[in-house]
Amino acid sequence: MKRLKCGISIVSLLISVCTFANAGHDHQENSHNEKKTEQQVNDDKADHNQTGVVEIDAAAQKEAEIKTAILRLQSLPKYIHAPGEVIPNINQSSKVTPRIAAQIVKRIVNIGDHIETGQPLVDLSSVEMAKAQSDLLLAYHEWQRVEELGKQAIGAKRYQTAQINYRHAVAKLIAYGMSRSQVEDFLKEKDSAEATGQFTLLAPQNGTIYDANITEGERVEPGHVLYHILDESSLWVDARLSNENVQLIKKGALTLVGKPNHWVRGKVIQIYHKLEEATRTQIVKISIPNKNDMFHPGQFVNCRIAIGDAKPVLIVPESAVLQTPDGDWAIYVEVKSNHFKQVEVNLIETVDKQAIIEGVKPGIHVVTENAFAVHSELLKTGFQTHNH
Repeated sequence: MKRLKCGISIVSLLISVCTFANAGHDHQENSHNEKKTEQQVNDDKADHNQTGVVEIDAAAQKEAEIKTAILRLQSLPKYIHAPGEVIPNINQSSKVTPRIAAQIVKRIVNIGDHIETGQPLVDLSSVEMAKAQSDLLLAYHEWQRVEELGKQAIGAKRYQTAQINYRHAVAKLIAYGMSRSQVEDFLKEKDSAEATGQFTLLAPQNGTIYDANITEGERVEPGHVLYHILDESSLWVDARLSNENVQLIKKGALTLVGKPNHWVRGKVIQIYHKLEEATRTQIVKISIPNKNDMFHPGQFVNCRIAIGDAKPVLIVPESAVLQTPDGDWAIYVEVKSNHFKQVEVNLIETVDKQAIIEGVKPGIHVVTENAFAVHSELLKTGFQTHNH
């Protein structure tokens, strides 16, 4: 019995040792699991801090033509706002008139047609032109005979007289409205039957037929305006301002003309000193370029005329500012190399395709070209494009 009790005690001791060892192992395993959980939490926090940041490598940026620049304060002048009306630039216009009494035979071009220098505009017929053409043919034939015989054979006086008569006849046709090339073509015929008095007026410049006052069969006097041609590549704008505001404007001042999102740069070329009786306003004339045929005479526009000292503001290209789904405005900032983050800004104003913004500090790198490509990459990540 004593031996049996001793055996039982030894077995109990072994069981206790094993239990203690297992307990220690379980404690170490639990501690390890707790450490892994803590690391995972830290990783999750790090991932959370990077929410809203998209990585685009250099090759992808080049392919998408994404460009960045340092955001700096830029000077923007103060502007006076005024209504304006587009008018023709008289320095780039011309009026086509007959120089002699004539009848309109055929109208070749119409209002709105784009024409080039030397293009036929209208066929006319004139009794005076018929006589002048006949006189030219006679003088031309006489000059040909005299020139062929030579000065020594016929005498210097006759030779000189024939030459002068010929040159005078040519000048007369040109003065009546034919071009020199038309006269040369007419002489090639060498036929008096061609002296019908019919001739064609040609376009004196490139441009558009802005106005026309022409009826086939009508007899018109010299100076009657048949066509008004306007080169619309450059136009004028009459801006109307109060006398007080005009005092702040100087000739040569920079201007913006157009409508929201469609502004062009111009400059003040003239300041009228007389007030309009009806409106009691003063006219400031502005010259603007007209690329892509954007403006037309008679069109009403908004004008911004620069005055005073410029103030520093943050300016980015209009395309660099995108609207978020919740209606806010945002830009993309390169927070570190090849990493871009959406940052909300206040859009103050858009002028001449440039956006004035607030809400960020100068010195940061912002996406200035193809910001939408960055925006699209961010959407692919599943990030909601807002950043409150």
